[in-house]
Amino acid sequence: MTNHWQDIQNADVVLIMGGNAAEAHPCGFKWVIEAKKQNKARLVVVDPRFTRSAAMADYYAPIRAGSDIAFLGGVINFLLTNDKIQTEYVRNYTNATFIVGPDYKFEDGLFSGYNPEKRNYDPKSWGYALDEQGMAKVDMSMQDPNCVLQVMKRHYARYTPDMVSRITGTPKDKFLKVCEYIASTSTSQRTMTIMYALGWTQHSQGSQMIRTGAIVQLLLGNIGVPGGGMNALRGHSNIQGLTDLGLLSNSLTGYMSLARDNEQTLEDYYKTRALKPLRPNQMSYWQNYPKFFVSMQKSWWGDAATAENDWAFHYLPKIDRLYDVLQAFELMNQGKLNGYICQGFNPVGSFPDKKKIVDGLSKLKFLVTIDPLQTETSEFWRNFGEFNDVKTADIQTTVFRLPSTCFAEEDGSLTNSSRWLQWHWKGAEPPGEAKGDIEIVAGIFNRIRAAYAKDGGAFPDPIVKLTWPYKIPHSPSAQELAMEYNGRALVDLTDPKDPTKPPLAKAGEQLSGFGLLRDDGSTASGCWIYAGAWTQAGNQMARRDNADPYGIGMVQNWAWAWPANRRILYNGASTDPATGKPWIAKRGLVSWNGKQWAGADVPDIRPDANPTDAEAVRPFIMTAEGVARLFAPTGMAEGPLPEHYEPFESPLVNNLMHPNNEKARANPAARIFKGDLERLGVPKDFPYVATSYRLTEHFHYWTKNVRTSAIIQPQQFVEIGEELAKEKGIGHGDMVKVSSKRGYIKAVAVVTKRIVGLQVDGRTVHTVGLPNHWGFVGIAKPGYLVNTLTPFVGDANTQTPEYKSFTVNIEKA
Repeated sequence: MTNHWQDIQNADVVLIMGGNAAEAHPCGFKWVIEAKKQNKARLVVVDPRFTRSAAMADYYAPIRAGSDIAFLGGVINFLLTNDKIQTEYVRNYTNATFIVGPDYKFEDGLFSGYNPEKRNYDPKSWGYALDEQGMAKVDMSMQDPNCVLQVMKRHYARYTPDMVSRITGTPKDKFLKVCEYIASTSTSQRTMTIMYALGWTQHSQGSQMIRTGAIVQLLLGNIGVPGGGMNALRGHSNIQGLTDLGLLSNSLTGYMSLARDNEQTLEDYYKTRALKPLRPNQMSYWQNYPKFFVSMQKSWWGDAATAENDWAFHYLPKIDRLYDVLQAFELMNQGKLNGYICQGFNPVGSFPDKKKIVDGLSKLKFLVTIDPLQTETSEFWRNFGEFNDVKTADIQTTVFRLPSTCFAEEDGSLTNSSRWLQWHWKGAEPPGEAKGDIEIVAGIFNRIRAAYAKDGGAFPDPIVKLTWPYKIPHSPSAQELAMEYNGRALVDLTDPKDPTKPPLAKAGEQLSGFGLLRDDGSTASGCWIYAGAWTQAGNQMARRDNADPYGIGMVQNWAWAWPANRRILYNGASTDPATGKPWIAKRGLVSWNGKQWAGADVPDIRPDANPTDAEAVRPFIMTAEGVARLFAPTGMAEGPLPEHYEPFESPLVNNLMHPNNEKARANPAARIFKGDLERLGVPKDFPYVATSYRLTEHFHYWTKNVRTSAIIQPQQFVEIGEELAKEKGIGHGDMVKVSSKRGYIKAVAVVTKRIVGLQVDGRTVHTVGLPNHWGFVGIAKPGYLVNTLTPFVGDANTQTPEYKSFTVNIEKA
């Protein structure tokens, strides 16, 4: 999330697409209401269903689930052809001026460098044209036919309003009306915020959907500004925290990454990560990667991480492929994974193709669940009739259930959507035999380490030499862990410019921020972006001062935001590039005062970087370009520009953008396992689009254990439009059977005006809505798991499963 919840009040237009904030984030949605009150902001909602957010909107447009890139590609075309872009922002703060190299091509739905056997791209041909110094060539007039702006104009010219309507089912007049609302923020005096959630991430091209939204915002000058941004709405408090702390299978803390198999030396590892600037005088802040990495290794392995052993680089695995959850269950089903520790997650409910998940768990030797509650996963081996029809006697998996605490029974920090780390205090002792997650994991680790110390093993060093400096080894405290991820000085840290000055931090002291991190082993920090959260002055996450001295929702002393307590990322882009003064004076974030940057927020730029210099430092300091990427020469699995591909299960036989190329029907770079390819449905058997979603009254699969929630929403239902109900002879309240190629569920039909049939390529396409909170464990009325129906395929970049668009049939039960 580039901005934060409270900043939404500064928007002039709010676009909710790929989410339903009023329903799923009701507390945060109040800031949309504030924007409407304060700024007469217009709320625009684009969604397959007329949601609770749509009910509050000034304008609503329906869309076929999974076609968002076609819609947003049409918006980009509208902005470019009607000159509705913030030109000086685009010229100075994006790579619109950069010249794309001569080898780049896009033909019939595929970018240059595609390997159909491996279903992946070699991105070499997507790079910029370089000069003799290795710097990227630019054309500040943006007229060169190979500059990014012109490449984009050609790419998105195909996304005409007629084509958009034909693919998405959004009526042409409604699409154009949404374009007008969005384009109204192309002036420097108006801003739009985009609020999205799982409706964008949970697709086989989810990352590119989000990127298309970001391109729209960059063309409008809406990134880095108050009331702007790409705002990812996190429903669970620590979804943000888990990605920050590197809990994804290929991640390290602070968005660093594990080495790949072909990166066997530290030098090779740094080469693709510690990137040098591609333009003169740019910061390319990832140049500091060695400082972040070495400090993390010192935090993890202490004295065992030395310059001589490359800071224990070889203690970390080198990955030959992604080991995400889909890969894990594929390996289980192949009999190649023996044990699984499942902490605070419910795969049987939450992962796609429930049958494959249960089959995989049934092949394990052991399963460990760490959870406060019984879950479908811990009970997968029991027969619950139609809800979970398994042969218990045939399942030999040993299941260990370790009862843990919930958030209210422990101290710690939660990281919310706004990147705020907020400390919370224990409200109650846990019941029964429940222990805190930290204590459980510590108990497992200490026993494993003792076994390695006693018996040895193939490679015991990473286990036996891991630092474990906690006062109570079997129960580290949240405070100790928080101080550890902040980081400390291991020796007195002197100022490199003047070593005679007093130390910047003394040995043993907590660090004030990541600017103090070193690559010589003199600092330790478990997560570089969290440096500053618990300083020598104490726990910054526990602050609760909600003063707003600038009157624009910048509460700098409430909790602590990463990085560096900065509330809005890239905030240097909120200023005119010629003067460094805010585009919108009444909503000034930061400003150049002639000597340094200052203002309501912590400047996201070097404090003394003069914006009037001939080669000024640009505000997108994490990129090697110094500017934001409209065109991504690296980093995206399926191409440098977003392109519409159909969901893997679609009511359309072809991709209307590329009807003659089967390889470009669905995402050509998305991984799908062989057996799962055969388990995909075809339109003639499963003609209706299905999408899953949440309800305000329930919190995922948790609150079906809560009596009040079970009373408010007692029984599983599916939602269909009146036209489809009439066609199928289904009445409001009838029991219906919804089936995909992977299985079926039964539920009560709610017949509603909220879902309309859409005209897609000349025929009516209907949508079936599937709330996903029910299951066969809990005190709510038992129900079927919606993920019985969903396909086992994920986004090509993150492997997030495609829960939001697949196909089903529906009939009376």
